[in-house]
Amino acid sequence: MFWVNRIDDEFWYAWTESDAWRALTCGDGNQYIDYVGLWGPAIIGHADDEVLAALAETMKGTSFGAPRLLENVLAEMVISAVPSIEMVRFVNSGTEACMDVLRLTRSGVATLGLPDSPGVRKAATFETLTAPYNDIEAVESRFNSNKGELAAIILEPVVGNSVFIPPKPDFLEVLRRLIKENGALLIFDEVMTGFRLSYGGAQEYFGITRFNNTREDSWWWSACWCIWREEGDHGNGILDTGKTTGHAICGGHISGMFGFFFTEGPVHNFDDAKKSDTAKFARFYRGMLEEGVYSAPSQFEAGFTSLAHSSEDIRKTIAAAEKVLSKI
Repeated sequence: MFWVNRIDDEFWYAWTESDAWRALTCGDGNQYIDYVGLWGPAIIGHADDEVLAALAETMKGTSFGAPRLLENVLAEMVISAVPSIEMVRFVNSGTEACMDVLRLTRSGVATLGLPDSPGVRKAATFETLTAPYNDIEAVESRFNSNKGELAAIILEPVVGNSVFIPPKPDFLEVLRRLIKENGALLIFDEVMTGFRLSYGGAQEYFGITRFNNTREDSWWWSACWCIWREEGDHGNGILDTGKTTGHAICGGHISGMFGFFFTEGPVHNFDDAKKSDTAKFARFYRGMLEEGVYSAPSQFEAGFTSLAHSSEDIRKTIAAAEKVLSKI
């Protein structure tokens, strides 16, 4: 269960054939087009018949405290899909995944050095350096000031925790070169981008792999209609609608992941993102909710479309946005 800025309206997923598995039904019977999509994983919607049937067939119990064959099959599929992966460990959350990979990196295990207590450090925060996203000079400065001491760079290849910020041209490729020159590792947090920008994730989409693959376009859905410019008969997207109604707005998308800011832009990092008018976003969010469109209730979260969204959903969303943007 979760809440959407209302006191009395508790939401749950209630699926019917008619809602195409992409809508939420509220406790008061109102229905909302969903652009959260479990924060990304609902690529084909929330309740696809084939997926539900497969889950029902697979569920032979709860947890057995030991691996099952299907976990190995899934691990092999992940390895096959993502060019750089050779071994898989399944965890319960993105936070746990990042903690595990940082522990592995610091331990020396990745380079076959095995300390007595791998990866456990009291001053973990003190020994973590930060640099602005898309700022190559800042990253180079960290390496130059800490020669031979940096174990890895970890980042979201496309930032989803500040709405949607794509990398500048060559930013990821330069990071790859820097880690090679400095004997470090490059770690992509693909909790949001994995299997969504492309089947092989952002590293396949941008061609940033240890095999130096060339970039391939996303294969499984078209551009996110509702956030971008004109798409066939869908008319103006939210960005154009925002501008024509007198708002400072910028944003973008890759495949079905999108986001926008109430600021002129461009937005290349979190400092840029903080210039967005969050009070205006709150009014926009509430207005869209009143028009039957549910998105992330924070200015700093990405949105997602799915294969279950229809052209009619997109038209309704754009029409709702035009109505709301004309009022706020």
